[in-house]
Amino acid sequence: MSRFSGRTIPEICAMGRITVDDFTSSVAYREIFGLGRQAEAAALTLRQLQRRCGTLSSAQQSRIQGLPLGDLEALADALLSAHLGDDVLPLTHERWHELRSSENPYWRAIGADALRLDQP
Repeated sequence: MSRFSGRTIPEICAMGRITVDDFTSSVAYREIFGLGRQAEAAALTLRQLQRRCGTLSSAQQSRIQGLPLGDLEALADALLSAHLGDDVLPLTHERWHELRSSENPYWRAIGADALRLDQP
């Protein structure tokens, strides 16, 4: 493995006499860079959200699909532990702002930790 240390992907591909396109479309590349896991986690999280909240907008879906793997896993875990849907709330932007800005300590705490799905 030390012969690959510090080398770029094109250099490694040249050493193996394969093209960069062949390498980047390989299963090995996806496993090394976690690309398959991120897509699977996004698909699972989207299914869970749609079961809890109903149909998501394309902007919300794109936001979820763009999350890093760690954030997707945390969101999926949170959705699994949400008991009655109280932890996942489909709110309008106006209602969210109103609740988050209220004096109610419950909503202020939620506002500090919540992940909004309608923002990039």
